[in-house]
Amino acid sequence: MITAAWAEQRAIKEVMVFLQGVGVSTSLAVRIYKKYGDAAISVVRDEPYRLAADVWGIGFKTADTIAAAVGIARDSPERIKAGLAYTLSEAADEGHCYLPAPNLLADAAKILEVPAELTAPCLDELAATEGVIREDVPAGSGAAPHGSPEPASATSPARSATTTTRARPLPRPGPGRSSLRSHPQDLPPP
Repeated sequence: MITAAWAEQRAIKEVMVFLQGVGVSTSLAVRIYKKYGDAAISVVRDEPYRLAADVWGIGFKTADTIAAAVGIARDSPERIKAGLAYTLSEAADEGHCYLPAPNLLADAAKILEVPAELTAPCLDELAATEGVIREDVPAGSGAAPHGSPEPASATSPARSATTTTRARPLPRPGPGRSSLRSHPQDLPPP
């Protein structure tokens, strides 16, 4: 029993030392350890943006700082996908149900400080894995998706439609927090 308790305390110490070494405060380190246990180091090292969705008190910006500390490149697809989700989440917090794809790509590129051409393939990947929903809205229909007060902008001349991107934020752990995890079954019918 004493040996098991000592081994557990040693594992906790290793996780805490690692997390504090990448700039995580003690209080966040405790939350990360409580969420992931002994897997905390591998999650932080391999999937730091997962923290924003899973751990109360950690948002995209904190996860991005941690990601930089563990060596995730600023132009990595994982970072860009997380930034796209963050941009959609921020738009949802401002009351938007949809965001025209060109606006989303430009806003995310600005937030992430990466070239805009890197964001489109990552949005395609998010859409393919059902991380976001993409819909074409007929141009000039005068109707905006889901009763939004203004029609979507930036029509595509080749297709006569505007591609919009939507996501439905789901509650995050903790008081007053919301998370962006969108799945088709979670969304109301169009």
